[in-house]
Amino acid sequence: MRSRMIRASPFANARQLPAWPLLLCALLATPACTLAPPRIDSQAAAHGLTKLKLSGTAFFHASYFNEGDGGNTLHVYLEGDGRPWINETKVAEDPTSNEVISFDLMTLDGAPRLLLGRPCYFGTLQEGPCHPSLWTTRRYSETVVKSMVVALQYFLERHPYEHIIFIGHSGGGTLAMLMAPYFNAETKGVVTVAGNLDVAGWATLHHYTPLSGSLDPSKEPPLPNHIKQLHLAGAKDSRIPVWLIDRAVETQPTAELEIVPGADHNCCWKDYWPNVVSRISTDW
Repeated sequence: MRSRMIRASPFANARQLPAWPLLLCALLATPACTLAPPRIDSQAAAHGLTKLKLSGTAFFHASYFNEGDGGNTLHVYLEGDGRPWINETKVAEDPTSNEVISFDLMTLDGAPRLLLGRPCYFGTLQEGPCHPSLWTTRRYSETVVKSMVVALQYFLERHPYEHIIFIGHSGGGTLAMLMAPYFNAETKGVVTVAGNLDVAGWATLHHYTPLSGSLDPSKEPPLPNHIKQLHLAGAKDSRIPVWLIDRAVETQPTAELEIVPGADHNCCWKDYWPNVVSRISTDW
């Protein structure tokens, strides 16, 4: 069955914060610039989230949890790629971004919810065999995916849930598609927000170095039909444009693509999120 394309209701655009403070921080490497993880922990606490340290394969995963309404479906949020590069030639020493879009979305979600951190992100650089390739060419590698799978299994052993819905923004959407098959019986659905679903096509579009060590959802077998899929694309998104997401969604026979007119890559998803939460909570 061909994917359905739905155009959502428009909403107001919002200004984005400039990126120059992050660039300056990376270039200066001052002590104040090393405070990103504690600052993120403070943001998480302000959003009602409790920090957890989950064991993966060779890594620990800093993650954030709220038990919500106590239901039997866990919403697993997966954040984007952060800041893998300082500029076109310099790799970031720490890929963690100061802006965690998932926190704002999780605030509007009443279900049990977990932001599952990646290896080496959120202050865990010293807690595993971290190497810059894990946030550059191998950011979606089997190594990363399997460690996140093990970390989620570790969490579920201590906090059992009957069902899972994976929710990922940007590169988190890539990981959502790659992780879902590992939890085939539990996974009810996958929601991607401006998801990088065609990794090779994205690299070609922007003339980036190919992510040769990474998996690519568009090259993987389609997810099983019982796993519902909603892929949200921002009509103003130039980083991962609608046509690129649409091309990847076409490889998933039962997936649904929805275009959100007011959204770009990072902006305004919070405005639309109550609609998404309501739909996946009632229809899925």
